[in-house]
Amino acid sequence: MKIAEIEPQGPGIEGAMTNEDFNIVSITDDSFEGEVLKSPIPVLVVFGSESSGSTYITLRQIKEAAREYAGKIKIGKVEAAENMVTTKEFRIRQIPTVLFFKNGLVTGSVTGTVRKREVRTGIRDLLNE
Repeated sequence: MKIAEIEPQGPGIEGAMTNEDFNIVSITDDSFEGEVLKSPIPVLVVFGSESSGSTYITLRQIKEAAREYAGKIKIGKVEAAENMVTTKEFRIRQIPTVLFFKNGLVTGSVTGTVRKREVRTGIRDLLNE
């Protein structure tokens, strides 16, 4: 008996964390310091999983909410299971988790599927608006 592969329906979660769809920076354990901690602008970092539907939804909400702040903030993603040093350092226990960074420090966080309102509030706080 052969087990058939199931194809995702609609936009699906496949590719949820790709740069092509979201224009966000892929961040690894090796690049985290330069991309986030030493960034001259505030950074939103999504710790998630390629296969997580909640991560897909969160990235969509962030992209939609952050459009008006282009150039003022950076959006990054960390594939949590592949970057365990950073995931453990920031004590990520659930995905998705969004951390808001300014001047190399965590200024806020949201765990679970994020709403646009939460993203906008976090961005405004980062930018002191």
